[in-house]
Amino acid sequence: MGVTTDATGAALVTTCQPALLRPAFAGTDGAAGTLHDKWRLRNVGTHTCTVQGFPAVQNYRADGRPLRTSARHSGTPSPALLTPGQHASFFLSYPEPGNLGCTGEPAARMTIRVPNTTVALTARLGERACHGHLQETPLVHGG
Repeated sequence: MGVTTDATGAALVTTCQPALLRPAFAGTDGAAGTLHDKWRLRNVGTHTCTVQGFPAVQNYRADGRPLRTSARHSGTPSPALLTPGQHASFFLSYPEPGNLGCTGEPAARMTIRVPNTTVALTARLGERACHGHLQETPLVHGG
């Protein structure tokens, strides 16, 4: 994992594998009744790697049972090259539950699966969107 070379000796950067990424909640912004939660995935490995696309997210209850979770994509993905210590970020947005007359989902944790990988990362909290409906931006470098 990390940088390899092709037959010509040119450097190829591989996809960041889940074992080399650490998820972190980076705060909430809001405007006009919509909340935007920022998430970061930090490269904790020793090699440069890349991420691209929309992460697959799934909320879970405190007892481990999955909650209904659906994410509508917004934006155009492009590769994010991460050297060791750098992070990629994405937003999960949803209407403020109180404005819709519903209670947010009781999400205790969330899994995040990076595109082109099979193992999900576990975040220590989940998204409290009404009925589990989210809007998601693609991964971008930094942010």
